Amino acid sequence: MRGKGRVLVCAGAGCISSGCQRLAEALRQRIEEAGLDGQFDVVETGCVGSCDLGPVVVVESDGTFYARVKPEDAPDIVTRHLVWGRPVERLLHTPEAGGKSATA
Repeated sequence: MRGKGRVLVCAGAGCISSGCQRLAEALRQRIEEAGLDGQFDVVETGCVGSCDLGPVVVVESDGTFYARVKPEDAPDIVTRHLVWGRPVERLLHTPEAGGKSATA
């Protein structure tokens, strides 16, 4: 991998009220525990325009868009997606879930 991958966590007002800061910290902790802290950064962004789906997480390298993510979902995102390369299906925002693609 070239440089660090980025895991984007929406930190707009709607996502803040839904707990995005605890989510970002949980992702950072799990990334460190998995020994991936040199490979991935968790970046809190401005609003991504999907307030009704927050907290939102986007894995920038492949554009995977996760919706309604909770801190307790961090282990699955880190292990399944970042380590194994398999998106966490239950968190994907898909056309069936609201008309938008699962990738940003």
